Amino acid sequence: MTVRFNRTDAGVWRAVVDRPEVRNAIDFQCMADLEELVDQVEADDDARLLTLRGAGDAFISGGDLTIFAELEDDDEIAQMSQRMKRLLRRIERLNCFTVASINGAAFGGGCEMALAFDFRIAADGARFGFVQAKLGIPPGWGGLTRLVRLVGRSQAMLWLGTAAVISAEEAHTAGLVDQVAPPRKFAEHTDGVIRRLAANAPELITALKRGAARAKALPLDEALQAELEPFCRLWGSDRHRRRIAQFLDDR
Repeated sequence: MTVRFNRTDAGVWRAVVDRPEVRNAIDFQCMADLEELVDQVEADDDARLLTLRGAGDAFISGGDLTIFAELEDDDEIAQMSQRMKRLLRRIERLNCFTVASINGAAFGGGCEMALAFDFRIAADGARFGFVQAKLGIPPGWGGLTRLVRLVGRSQAMLWLGTAAVISAEEAHTAGLVDQVAPPRKFAEHTDGVIRRLAANAPELITALKRGAARAKALPLDEALQAELEPFCRLWGSDRHRRRIAQFLDDR
């Protein structure tokens, strides 16, 4: 397996891209292993969070050019691109929270992979390389659209047009990364965030994620109205009633 993964009792799926000899570059086998991972998370009704990191000192260095350089037919190239786009879209649409644990360098497709996650936490010292232009190509896995939506047109075009390599702190300032932690405390910090996120019930996580998607896709009045149904449904749940009773008792 090029991707190792397991599920904890707390409903947390932990995955590691395990190709350190090529800085965790994505090849076809890695695609298949990631698809298998997403299959299992999608089928897990009690999944609360998926987190992904890279083995060794890198996150993901992009697509494996020793493999993808052999793609010359337009149909083969399109199939590879569409396959990765479908995979990243499935990650975006998971009902559970997703955290990209960026433990080291993320280049090209590695940046595109990270952009599909709900949250990006980076180790101080990690670098982000929007380097596709060095190969004379734009992003092929949906990264251009996601980057523009996240940091704005001008910033995205500047990074992509100059094949920029930026620091974790620059990425944080621009809004590409949500949090930065010192390398020695990175695992501890990330685990703390994961524990707090995964403490929520699956139905609440799903409501939050779907609501956030509606907020971006629908007109304001429609998005606001759509918040009513999950609010009322979860208000009437046994979980909420127990927590209200506990709150009143504590007070």
